[in-house]
Amino acid sequence: MVAFPINDALYNETRSALGTGLRCHVPGHGGQPWFGTISDRLAWLDTLTPFDTTELPGLDTLSDPAGIILESQTLVAQTYGAAHSFYLVNGASAGLHASLLALSWLKPNQPVLVARNAHRAVIAGLLLARLEPIWVLPSYDEDWHLWDGLTVDALEAAFRQHPHASAIVLPHPTYEGRPADIQRIASWAKAHSLVVIVDEAHGTLWPLIDGCPSALQAGADVVVHSAHKSAGSLTQTAVLHLGPGSALPKQTVAQALNLLHTSSPSYPLLASLEAALLYWASATGRQQLNHHMQRIHELEQWIDHTLTTLERHQHTGPLQCLLRVKPQPGQRIVEGQTLAEAMEECYGLRYEAVSGMGVLLLLHGAFTDACFDRLKTGLAACQTHPFETAPSATGTPAYSDNLQHLPEQVLSLADSQQKPTEVLPKHELAGRCAAQVYAPCPPGIAVVVPGERIEAGHLPWLPDSFSVIKGEAP
Repeated sequence: MVAFPINDALYNETRSALGTGLRCHVPGHGGQPWFGTISDRLAWLDTLTPFDTTELPGLDTLSDPAGIILESQTLVAQTYGAAHSFYLVNGASAGLHASLLALSWLKPNQPVLVARNAHRAVIAGLLLARLEPIWVLPSYDEDWHLWDGLTVDALEAAFRQHPHASAIVLPHPTYEGRPADIQRIASWAKAHSLVVIVDEAHGTLWPLIDGCPSALQAGADVVVHSAHKSAGSLTQTAVLHLGPGSALPKQTVAQALNLLHTSSPSYPLLASLEAALLYWASATGRQQLNHHMQRIHELEQWIDHTLTTLERHQHTGPLQCLLRVKPQPGQRIVEGQTLAEAMEECYGLRYEAVSGMGVLLLLHGAFTDACFDRLKTGLAACQTHPFETAPSATGTPAYSDNLQHLPEQVLSLADSQQKPTEVLPKHELAGRCAAQVYAPCPPGIAVVVPGERIEAGHLPWLPDSFSVIKGEAP
């Protein structure tokens, strides 16, 4: 790689490949600083241009690696306990798309059991692969308005009705860090010859943290990590791992990736991905991660024993902190958005997302001791904020409330893409059949999926105009 060599020999080889000669090849900046001539404010980009190169001799090829990229991917696979790891520069979405496409080649025309709280990238992958989902509802936390992880009981019930299903696709952990019962799920799936594809986007560091259930260790066939979310690589970087004994052959997955991946992968992105993953696997990285987990534990104890008006969810993942204003009997619930605005505008705490009644903070790997101290100072000030507590009923419905039941499936996912459509204003949508996915990001989980009947409960979360199937009405 370029910016983070895995050993001195490879670093020297890379520098030799770049050389000092005249670069008469793409990209068009030629490795020269020129963004500063456009604007002084863009001069920082000039630090990247020397490393933004293409597949020169010695730099390997992402689509068919045989040199330094292959060696780097092999080191990552060994670290995570995978049979093979593929670097992704089109995000974790590309890994999910490729997994489903490979599955469709291996087991065509078979439905797939899919957790309803799957990311919208899964729905896109199903459409590309022409696979039909059998939606499975995860459990639901009524108190916090949160989706929990998928259970074996829910999968068994769905499988009894659809015994020809070929695979299971699920997030683990959820956006808020809630784990699925991944060990039992993987064991149950293997007993029924089901392929297990796990979107572990928010759990890239989980295999390196004691006590965190890893999908790879549990025996999943495919695990996709979104490294930029918590491991510190640049946005758009991710990894697809094949577990030992994966039912999806390596060459089939590679073929699917090459259909979907850019043919001009970014070397700065690849370098950042390698740097982050191999750092956390190093002795220094492990030491930092252990210290980081200790600081998170101390923060949790401080919140639980010091804050009187704020409380945290007790069962999120180790890198997620979900907070809310403590509900008071007879008083109006303080909505997550109200708390989020106070945290950001009054106390300088920038949150990851508003989730149900709470606010989600990501305690990523780059958090320093000073960051933890600053967070505690802000939270201590925030808990004295004069939140409105007028007696009232409920406020705006939580985004996650849409998942408590499945909408009516009017058309199959594939058939919904073959029908003529029309765009209607929001007030005319109830009862119509959706023609598009609507999944605001974050968390990127679908409010409604193509082919489903739009319900009145969906309307607060849909845009002012929306595409529906023409002629499909109550």
